Amino acid sequence: MALEIVLEKYDVENKVLLDFDFTTHPNIVAGQTITGTPVITLTSASEITVGTPVVNGTGTIVQAAFSGGTGKKDYAVVCTADTNIAGTKIAIRGVLRVLKT
Repeated sequence: MALEIVLEKYDVENKVLLDFDFTTHPNIVAGQTITGTPVITLTSASEITVGTPVVNGTGTIVQAAFSGGTGKKDYAVVCTADTNIAGTKIAIRGVLRVLKT
């Protein structure tokens, strides 16, 4: 099961830092944290640039900078991460909504 979210940015914004918060993920257990480098994928989004995802100090929030996109368009986005429990991956699926200025 994946947590589902909606992220928003304006079409003219560049390097907007967006969070994928795994804290409330239904499959995360006490003490479980994100390890390694998470992977963020967007479908049909060649006009969007995603910076390298980083895990913040809590170990449960992935942050990445987003640039570009067409106003009034939604993009499917998935953030997948390994955890400190061997062989366990968790994901957040959602929509990146690009708003028109």
